[in-house]
Amino acid sequence: DDGLLHTTCGSPNYVAPE
Repeated sequence: DDGLLHTTCGSPNYVAPE
């Protein structure tokens, strides 16, 4: 897992999506 996780939309998210 990187510091930047990608959401289902593909947008970079700094917070890990549920």
